[in-house]
Amino acid sequence: MVEEGSDLPDGFAVAAAHQAAGRGQVGNSWFSDYNTNILLSFFFRPQCQAVNQFVFNQCFALAVRRFVAQYVPDVKIKWPNDIYVNGKKIAGILIEHSIINDKINYSIAGVGVNVNQKEFPAWIPYPTSLYLINNQTFDIKMLTEELIAICREGQCSSSIDYSFIKNEYYKYLYLYQEYAEYEFLDGKRRARIYGIDSYGRLLLEEQNGNQRCCGMKEVRLCEK
Repeated sequence: MVEEGSDLPDGFAVAAAHQAAGRGQVGNSWFSDYNTNILLSFFFRPQCQAVNQFVFNQCFALAVRRFVAQYVPDVKIKWPNDIYVNGKKIAGILIEHSIINDKINYSIAGVGVNVNQKEFPAWIPYPTSLYLINNQTFDIKMLTEELIAICREGQCSSSIDYSFIKNEYYKYLYLYQEYAEYEFLDGKRRARIYGIDSYGRLLLEEQNGNQRCCGMKEVRLCEK
């Protein structure tokens, strides 16, 4: 538990060899065998307003995507910030912000990257790893150090170009402008992503032209 007045340095990172109860978005779980994957938690003090907190999320997701793209092709960001390769999940991100007044006091960003995992439990949907894609084992310590450096370099600062980050996020957004089946609270519909609003909500347009704005608990991609 991080205290409100924590004096941890910006960019402080903690790596774990194993997680007994890893958490993901919207109550999902994260699985990892011992000393097989990258398991990291960062402490950041983003220099941005609370209203722009999703920009931090985008910066962090882009940094993780850039790291993975060093080892495999066709790396995408699945909204809001999972990392996908060829339609399979290779990394998950969980970000929590502490807000005071109108500013972000600090952010905790956790990331898990599947590196040398060879098998996954049946309850995990569409997983993959660097090992499964490349058929080779990687040095976990070396890759962890690389990811820490990239995430620190790509953090959200007061001089960040919001338009550039938005365009980069769209550039690598999984299924952007492509029709797919989504499950909404009122049923399933085919729709396409046409944007993300300033709060990080997904903007979808159905085939009949009806537009929707959805938070994480309001929509789910129906993956094949």
